[in-house]
Amino acid sequence: MHKSVISRINRILWVVLLLSLPITSFPLLQQLFGGTSVAPLAIVPLIILVIIEILPEIIAEKKLPLEFMPLLMFFGVALIATFAANFIDIPSFREVPISKNSLEGVLTLITGMAFFLAPIYLIKSEAQLRGTLIAIYIAAVVIIFFSLLQGISLLVSKSYPGFLRSIQELISISGKLYRRRVTGLAFEPSWLAHQLNLLFIPFFLSMTVTGHSIFRSKLFKKFNYENLFLVLSLCTLVMSFSRIGWLSAILLLGYVLFRLVAKRVDRTRYTGFVNTLIKILIFIGILLLLVGIILIVGWILTKVDPRMEKLFDVERYREFGFLGWAGQLGIAERMILWISAYKVYLLYPLLGVGLGGAGYFFQNTLPDFGFRLPETNTVFIIDTFVPNAKNLWVRLLSETGIIGFIFFVVWIYGVIKNCCVLEKSDNNEYRSIGLFGKLVGLALVVEGFSMDTFGLPYIWLSFGIVVAVFRLKALSQKI
Repeated sequence: MHKSVISRINRILWVVLLLSLPITSFPLLQQLFGGTSVAPLAIVPLIILVIIEILPEIIAEKKLPLEFMPLLMFFGVALIATFAANFIDIPSFREVPISKNSLEGVLTLITGMAFFLAPIYLIKSEAQLRGTLIAIYIAAVVIIFFSLLQGISLLVSKSYPGFLRSIQELISISGKLYRRRVTGLAFEPSWLAHQLNLLFIPFFLSMTVTGHSIFRSKLFKKFNYENLFLVLSLCTLVMSFSRIGWLSAILLLGYVLFRLVAKRVDRTRYTGFVNTLIKILIFIGILLLLVGIILIVGWILTKVDPRMEKLFDVERYREFGFLGWAGQLGIAERMILWISAYKVYLLYPLLGVGLGGAGYFFQNTLPDFGFRLPETNTVFIIDTFVPNAKNLWVRLLSETGIIGFIFFVVWIYGVIKNCCVLEKSDNNEYRSIGLFGKLVGLALVVEGFSMDTFGLPYIWLSFGIVVAVFRLKALSQKI
C-alpha cells in the first residue's frame, strides 16, 4: 500500500480515536473483553494504529522513546510480580481464577502504554498537532453538550427524556442516568470527572493562563474561545457532583493562582531571601484560601447532596471514629478497600502480588469495621467479581511493590521534566502544553485516589501529547 494512503488512514484513525474519547464503556467491547466496565471506544482505532503505524515504526527505528523506558521497566516489574505470584499462597475468591484477573491487568496496562505511544508517533508536525487539538476541542464539545442536556433536563423536569436514556443505553454498558448527577457519555459521574480533570480542564486552563488560542477570532472580540470551554468544562464537572473531581479542580485552580501571583512578585524589585519569603507567605495564604473554599463547598454539599449531610457531624466523629464518620458520607467503603490493599503491600513490599491479585487477599486484610458496611458485604457476598483497590497508588504498591511504584513515579517525573523544558520555550503553544502536562500531573495525584484502572486513555494520552510536543521542539531546534 502506498505510503500516502497509509498516512491518510493513520490521520483518520487518530482523529476517530480522539473523537471517541467521551465514550468510556462501549457495550460491544465490554462483551468482547469478558464483562469489564472499562471498555473505551478509543481502543478500536488504537489497535489498528498499533498494527499499521506504531509497531512498524518502532521496528524500523529499532528504538523506543526515552520517556517510554521507565514505563517499560514498570511493565517488566509488573510481569515479574505477576509471574512470581504463582509461588504465593493466594486465597481463592468465588472460584474466579487468578489467571483471568492477571491477564486482564496485563492487557489493560498494555492498552495504556499503547495510548501513551500513540500521540508520540502520530504527532510529528505542527499541522498534526493542530489537528489533534481541534479533535480534542470537538470531543470536549460532545461531552459538554450531552452533560448540559442532562443537567437542563434534571433542572427543568427532574427526569430525563427518552432519547437521552436511549443514547446512554447505546453507548454505555451501565445504561444508567443518575437522579442528581450528570454522566456525559461516561460509565458514571466519577468517570466523567476523571476524563475532564485528566485531559480537558488542564488543557483549557493552560490555554487560558498563557493566553494561547488555536482560533484566530475571539469571542465578542475580547475573549479566547478556550476561556468559554474552560467555564463550560468546570460547570460540567460541578454537575457531576464528583467529590474527588471537585478537589482535583480546586487544586489545579489553586496552583494556577499561586503561579500567577508568584510571577508578579518576580517582576517587583524584591530579590533573594525577601522574594522567597514573600512566595512562601503567598503559598500559605493560598493554601488557607483553598481550605476555606473546600469548607464552603462542603457546607454547600450538605444542603444539596444527601451523601454529605453529616459532613460536619462532630459528635458522630467522636463516638464512632474517623471510619464511622466516613461511613455516613458514603466514602468509608473506598477507604476500607484502600486500607485492605495497603495491608497487602505490607505483606509483600518488594514486588507485591502481581497485577489483578490484590483483591483476592481482601478477605484477610479487611479491617473489622469493613464488615459493618452493607456495601462491603455486598462485594464479598453478592458481587461475582474480585474487588479492587479503587486507588491507583495503593494498587501500584500492592500489585507491583515498592519497585514497581518507583518506576511508575520515575515515568511521571520524566514527563514533568519535559513540561519544564517546554515552559521555557519561546513558542507560546509549547509553553501551554508544558503547563498542561504539569496540571495533568497534579490532577493525577488526587484522581489516583478514586480510580485505579490502567485502561482509561486520558492520563496516557495527555502525557503522550506532552512528549510528542517536546520531541517537536527538539526537532525544530535541530533544523
